[in-house]
Amino acid sequence: GRLGTWVYSLDHFDTLASLFVQAEPDTFWRKALAYCAKGLTYTMQIRTETKPIADIYANAMMKSIDSAEYFKKQVERLEKMLENDANKMSLQKKEELTQKIHTLQKFTEPKEVTKETYWKFFTQVV
Repeated sequence: GRLGTWVYSLDHFDTLASLFVQAEPDTFWRKALAYCAKGLTYTMQIRTETKPIADIYANAMMKSIDSAEYFKKQVERLEKMLENDANKMSLQKKEELTQKIHTLQKFTEPKEVTKETYWKFFTQVV
């Protein structure tokens, strides 16, 4: 789906991203969070325009269960693509890459998860 000109974040997925990067790679907890994100993309009432964004979060978690460096490397790779190939890309492709970078940065620069945030997440989402 088309993402448009705005860059989006999904609050519950930002919380999941923060919890995910706090977990040690290749642990049960990290795998559980990744599968939770994947499940949320199927079960939540996600509006059509936010579904592709939820998929970015979930797919990134699934690909990085055993790697702590995945997000940083992907952000660097996508920024390089955007910088080097910007003249060759359509506006939609630039927007998609910008959205992916923004989403992956939620993992490289996670928000602080307080007890209140943690409680809110698990009572409202899970």
